[in-house]
Amino acid sequence: VVVTLLCTMDFAKLPFDVQHCPIYLMSTQNMNYDINLNLVSWMSSAEFSDARSGVVEWHVVNIYGAKAGPADIGDSFSEDIAVKWLFSMEREPDPYIQYTLVPTAMYVSIAWLSFFVSRTAVPARSAMTVVCLLAISNQF
Repeated sequence: VVVTLLCTMDFAKLPFDVQHCPIYLMSTQNMNYDINLNLVSWMSSAEFSDARSGVVEWHVVNIYGAKAGPADIGDSFSEDIAVKWLFSMEREPDPYIQYTLVPTAMYVSIAWLSFFVSRTAVPARSAMTVVCLLAISNQF
């Protein structure tokens, strides 16, 4: 079974963000005696912490499973027929630091150094700032 899920993410702390994605599995029937959803104990977070599975930007830090209560899924379902998994994923910040933050800080520092160049050397001051502007605009 292949399932595509939607997880709302908050990118306010990018690239040092941690995202939490809940997954709910529930039955459409409200009969506790017919349906018994139990968590599988073999799925531990240690198995997923180093697995890349094609996506190197995210690391699965923790997987937590529990029975979902009425507050999680609504009042019409019973606590016995719903399961909730919470996947916590952490972004790998090194590519952002190496390819975005460090070069941008370097270009801005070079542009600020143009203030220490003599006012009479207008081509040198202009060249320093224009070269940094072109480098930043070409980087993205």
